[in-house]
Amino acid sequence: MLVLDDPTPYDAIMDQAAENVAKLERDIAMASWPDTEMRDFSLQYNAYNLTELMRAYPAIEWQSYLDGFLSPHSNESKIAAEKIVLTQPSYFGWLNSLVKSTNRAQKANTTATIVNYMITQILFEDADFIGPYMKKIAVEANYVPYVQRRGHGTKKIGRRRSRRFDEEDERTLACVDLIMTLMPYGPGAFLILPALAFSWMQSNKII
Repeated sequence: MLVLDDPTPYDAIMDQAAENVAKLERDIAMASWPDTEMRDFSLQYNAYNLTELMRAYPAIEWQSYLDGFLSPHSNESKIAAEKIVLTQPSYFGWLNSLVKSTNRAQKANTTATIVNYMITQILFEDADFIGPYMKKIAVEANYVPYVQRRGHGTKKIGRRRSRRFDEEDERTLACVDLIMTLMPYGPGAFLILPALAFSWMQSNKII
C-alpha cells in the first residue's frame, strides 16, 4: 500500500472516483427490486440452465463463476449447470450491460469503479475495527453492516435499519452483537461444549 505525504494533487481524481462509486451504488439500487416485489416468491423463481444463462447474459463469465464458487464441490458444479435460479433477472440484465463494453478505456474505468466500490464496502464493513476516525465516518453515515442490514432468511428476521451501541462505553458490545448476528447459535457452543466435556471427564474420574 502506498501512503502519500501530500495527496492533494490527486484530489480531482479521488473526487471523480467517489462520484463514480456513488453513481454505481445508485444504479445497483435502481436495478434491484424493492422489498414489496421481493415478497412475491413466485416472481423470484426464474430457472435457467448454464447454456440459457450464457445466451441471455453473455458478458458475464458464468462458467468461471460457477467453477470458482463451487470449486470445493466439483460434483455440485455439474448439477448447478443444469438448473440455476435467478431471483432478480433485471439486476443481471443491468450487470451484463455494465460489463459488456468492448471499449478499452470504458472497460478500464468500469473495472476501476467496481474495485473502488468493493474497497468502500470493505472499509465501511470493518469501520468499527479500523480505528476511531473510520468509525466516526460510519456513525455519521449510520452505516449498518450488511449481515445486520439484511436479516436472516426470506423473512429477513432481525433486520436492522440503524446502528446500536455507539453511545456505550463498553467497546466489546458492538463486537459481540456482530458475532451473534453472524453465528446466532455458535457462541453458545463455545461455552456449552467445553462445559459438557469437562463434566464428562469429571464423571469418568469418579467412575
